[in-house]
Amino acid sequence: MYDPEQTKWIQYNKHTKHPLKEVYKHSKFECKSCKSKGQGMRFRCDQCNFDVHPTCGTCPDSISSFTHPQHVLQLMERPNLHFHECHLCQKLIKGVVYRCKACNFFVHPVCSQLPEYLSNHAIHPPHSLKLQLMASSKCDVCDKSCKHWRYFCGICDVHIHVGCLSGKSTSDNDDEGGFGVFVEIVAGIAEGFSG
Repeated sequence: MYDPEQTKWIQYNKHTKHPLKEVYKHSKFECKSCKSKGQGMRFRCDQCNFDVHPTCGTCPDSISSFTHPQHVLQLMERPNLHFHECHLCQKLIKGVVYRCKACNFFVHPVCSQLPEYLSNHAIHPPHSLKLQLMASSKCDVCDKSCKHWRYFCGICDVHIHVGCLSGKSTSDNDDEGGFGVFVEIVAGIAEGFSG
């Protein structure tokens, strides 16, 4: 829960004029880092009307990830070569991204926060769900095709899109919520399973 008495400030390398303050506002915003919509918690500079998602504002310059264990992933601005999609969610990259240059592997900073395992999830409480890339199958929540990464229970053969874990719509239309809603879902999942 947000506590204004425990306000957090960060220095953000893409906005060096002023520090950014952690705030909660009901109004919508566009994250200046990932270029997607958000609502609620953010880091903000009021003087410059500059907002970033909490995950985007605190990204390290490089990470190691179970989703791409071969190499370290480096944070970079959106590649200006053609269009690229995140390998985990298959949604278009519009802002900063983690990239493996050797393999041309791309992942949104928020998607990089997804836990490998989810235990006791309300949708499938009997067994742990593992985030993994598999051949195409149907999502057991929305009944649409899972063509990329999903949470999976090998015991029950249950496949669940990341976005379906919360019950919110994650349509591809960013103007209607699309990736912005997805960011909120992933941040909630990651926050719920971080130490």
